[in-house]
Amino acid sequence: MSAKNFCLEASLGYLTHRAARDLANDLGRRFAAADLPLTVEQWRVLTRLWGRDGQTQQDLAQGLMQEKTGISRLVDGLESRSLVVRSRDGQDHRKRRIYLTVEGRKLQRRCELAAVESQEQAVRGVKPGDLERCLTVLAAVSLNLVPDGALESEEE
Repeated sequence: MSAKNFCLEASLGYLTHRAARDLANDLGRRFAAADLPLTVEQWRVLTRLWGRDGQTQQDLAQGLMQEKTGISRLVDGLESRSLVVRSRDGQDHRKRRIYLTVEGRKLQRRCELAAVESQEQAVRGVKPGDLERCLTVLAAVSLNLVPDGALESEEE
């Protein structure tokens, strides 16, 4: 594609951003319809904690590819809803770990059901092989854009 023939609406960046936005909007509507008291962004934090409870805000920021300050605001919202608590790290008192509360754990199944329904809606009519190729291509695009050595520093 040359710059002369560039069309924003047909570009990879535009289409992936639009798809991500549409997926998030659909999931947010499903959360609201199911009386789930959280945003899609807060759900992403909970999803990381359901996978491994007791992470630091830095861990969450890296895993979610977000700034630490943004994670702090999301955790504030979850904490105000009594879905998580912050606790000082037992070995390094400068660090604070984020733990799910009983209420936070209770939301997992309902959120997962909404997420599965949203994903199923999103790929309705898409052949499994096409979806697999799409995901493979998107992963390759991301790898192509990661600066050399950045993956190693993220995994540490």
